[in-house]
Amino acid sequence: MYEMSEESTRNLISKYGIQLPFAERALISGRLFPLISAFAHEIIHRHLPNRFLQWEAAEPRWQGLLDYWKNQANPLDDKGPYPRTLEIVPKSKNTPLTYTLDDIDCGSTVMVSATYPAMVERLFGRYQRKYINHTGVLITGQPGTGKSIFLWYLLAVLLTLKDDSPVPRAPVLFYHDVHIILFYNDRAYTPISPSTFDFTIVPRVSASNSSIWALIDVDAKAEEPVGLAAALRVFAVQAASPDPKRYRIWLERRHARFLSGQSKNFWLGTAAIYPDNRGN
Repeated sequence: MYEMSEESTRNLISKYGIQLPFAERALISGRLFPLISAFAHEIIHRHLPNRFLQWEAAEPRWQGLLDYWKNQANPLDDKGPYPRTLEIVPKSKNTPLTYTLDDIDCGSTVMVSATYPAMVERLFGRYQRKYINHTGVLITGQPGTGKSIFLWYLLAVLLTLKDDSPVPRAPVLFYHDVHIILFYNDRAYTPISPSTFDFTIVPRVSASNSSIWALIDVDAKAEEPVGLAAALRVFAVQAASPDPKRYRIWLERRHARFLSGQSKNFWLGTAAIYPDNRGN
């Protein structure tokens, strides 16, 4: 955990006028400071009026994507027939979002498989269970099985949710290659320093029974998302080609589940894909 100096702690209190409860003020008064600086850091940031100190407004196109989908029908309500296309970004936009899957420009329209709605419902079921909605799911399979496209579909679904939906809306972090976009309370943000992004800087949600959805597709890197194993109140959904270097530690530490993209019907397996390597 990040450890603050006594001077840094006092500066934060002074700068933001943080009114801590008496017991917490006593803890950081100096008498026990060497032992509780990490705890003080947690206390202070729980009381900060601005949870976005390390974030800034994202490019207008991402705000446009959010504004578009929050006024659209939920793709889950479209009952088929499948496969069918889904326009993630309207072609009328001046700066359409594009993404690359295996170096092929797929533009702003994706092909939706008949299995996608069922996959979303299974994720919803897991997310709605309070005692595990801070864990996550790994979606894996060989290239070409639709893992990346599914994340775009899931993003569209999540952005249409309302506060009174059966699964209420929650913040969504979309981490796709170089793009790190946080959709939070009708605003799109990006880290001030994307190159040093760490999942532990993700702002916490205010609802006590909710977690941030983190949709992750960083197959270009043969490493795990930094900080994901220790991130709080984050429900991670990572799409990755089979390679334990991309997910083994966070998958095990967060007691996540494995969703295979290679089976025709998809299935949820056990938390530890590689039990023989647990603890290594």
